Amino acid sequence: MGQLTNIAISPAQDRIAIAFPREIQVLSPDLELLASVPLDPSERPWAVGVTGDLLACGTTEGLVRLWEFPAGQPLREWRAIPGMVWCLAFSPDGGLLAVGLSQGVRLVDVESGAEVRPLAGVSGEVWGLAFSPGGDSLAAGTAAGELGIWAREGWNPVWAQAGHEEPIWTVAFDHTGEYLLSAGVDRTVKLWRAEDGVEIGSLALHATTVRLVTPLSRPGACLSASENGKLALWNLPRVLSLRPQVRGVFYVERIQAGRAQVVMVSFQDVNRDLSWAYLELVEGDKARVVVQPGWSFRPHLSGHGATSFSFSLTVETPQRIRLRLVLVDGAGLRSDPYEFSVEAY
Repeated sequence: MGQLTNIAISPAQDRIAIAFPREIQVLSPDLELLASVPLDPSERPWAVGVTGDLLACGTTEGLVRLWEFPAGQPLREWRAIPGMVWCLAFSPDGGLLAVGLSQGVRLVDVESGAEVRPLAGVSGEVWGLAFSPGGDSLAAGTAAGELGIWAREGWNPVWAQAGHEEPIWTVAFDHTGEYLLSAGVDRTVKLWRAEDGVEIGSLALHATTVRLVTPLSRPGACLSASENGKLALWNLPRVLSLRPQVRGVFYVERIQAGRAQVVMVSFQDVNRDLSWAYLELVEGDKARVVVQPGWSFRPHLSGHGATSFSFSLTVETPQRIRLRLVLVDGAGLRSDPYEFSVEAY
């Protein structure tokens, strides 16, 4: 059969579709072969998608073909899609097919074959697509490392931002739809809060490019797979429980300009491996704010069981500033952002 070309999981996690140069195999979660659909290698098949009894394949020349299986009955094809088809994703109800292209994303109504509309504000190569469990939103990851979520009502962005420094190959929502998972060439699996795009953590689970990340049928269970064949099985609730927490920030809310004050941070970290503190200026003139030992630093912790650390803050001119603090542990997990304000007079 040759080396696999691509792989996809159905929205219900009850089908696995693996594309080879000459065929697509559809498997059950127990790896039982459910169907085998032959392909024409001259069409250069690349992307694959599966849901229920529907199977889709996209080619490097912009052809998308739809089959019903296990009979392998061809249902429809679209040839007017511009550019290479990088990825495909079915909505949970099977009514929509999202097509990731060399320039943006097209949405097609499976029953009628009519194009719904492109996603607003998406350009460049889209390599990863995933619908939310309820089908009310769609996530996309690009070759430029950008990541975002679009709402089904109007298909406008809920949020879109830089996600990875290198291309994103795969995106997926967790079972609840509260979290978005992304992975790609930088070999990390990143976790995001779906409602606003806040980064939760970055997991270093693989030594090569990660091509697949997906929830499994068991709630909380997730799987990621890399190009070297390594599979990593992990539990999202367990990962989230290990995140560091900012318990409180203690400081003087009104200080004299030019005078340094000590800020004390109380935290909790289950693994006791707190590694970094990151500060961001949300409001104010950063050129007139001095943080020692810096805007990002390794906290000085006195002992393995330490629960606090401190840093120095100086506001050089009268102004009100607002700071955002994030803690990161040795596994790459991040705390929720903690914001606090200081007024210098």
